[in-house]
Amino acid sequence: ANGNEAIELYMERDYLVPKIFSDYVYLSQLQAGEILKYSVEHLRRQSGYCNGVILWQLNDCWPVVSWSGIDYYGRWKAQQYYTRRFYAPVLVSALDADAKIGFWVTNHTSVGFSGTLYWKLADNAGNIWDEGRKEVIVAAGESRECAQADYSARLAGGLERTLHVEYTLKDSNANLTGIGTVLFCLAKEFAFEHPVIIPRVERISDGYRVHLHANRFAKGVALDTETGDCLFSDNFFDLEANEERMVTAADVDIDGIDSVEELAAALRINCLNDVMLRASKGA
Repeated sequence: ANGNEAIELYMERDYLVPKIFSDYVYLSQLQAGEILKYSVEHLRRQSGYCNGVILWQLNDCWPVVSWSGIDYYGRWKAQQYYTRRFYAPVLVSALDADAKIGFWVTNHTSVGFSGTLYWKLADNAGNIWDEGRKEVIVAAGESRECAQADYSARLAGGLERTLHVEYTLKDSNANLTGIGTVLFCLAKEFAFEHPVIIPRVERISDGYRVHLHANRFAKGVALDTETGDCLFSDNFFDLEANEERMVTAADVDIDGIDSVEELAAALRINCLNDVMLRASKGA
């Protein structure tokens, strides 16, 4: 009976609540993904004390407002993309305590993991204020803090509203294992800037590839289509300024779109930056 009230309660805590209905739907989905990410990453860091997390719920058997990751029509909500990331067998996560960040690697595979952890402190325009890297070795079944970065002194004078941390983990073959970002304040307090996100669509053998480039740090980038249905390989992700991200869509996961031109015309991109900026103006 109080489902909608609970959604809005947590929304008001962390975000500016938008009045535009499509932004409200977007934010409710992003919020669900962020809350579960926070919870599951915490539990997985406690490996040995907590050795499993089962989520409620996967999907809906009728159209409904719910906590599902997949809706009645088989569409993935933001939560399902988050779930795939925080359930990665080798998980990289960050624990922020007053701008003192611990970078954790959780290895829930049956073999040891070795790779490289990277992190950088950056502003909205992509300027790097600090960066670091560390070689990591994590045994099978182990979860441990592999590196630390203390930015508590660096963020004095309001810089906590304009700087963020991006961290990545690559395996010994330089393959990307995981990626994430840290804001040092609530999203409603962060000084988001409007990003110009430029997509480029190309045909590949079994579907389409979308290249995305932004001129500003963009949080929670969400791809959707105005017509038809399209399940992307990744969605609701953070995009660093002046970096490129590629996502794909297989032919079997597309309905009602039959060409590069149709996908490019139907593609719609939203992000938390623009939702918060619109909401700050009362929209």
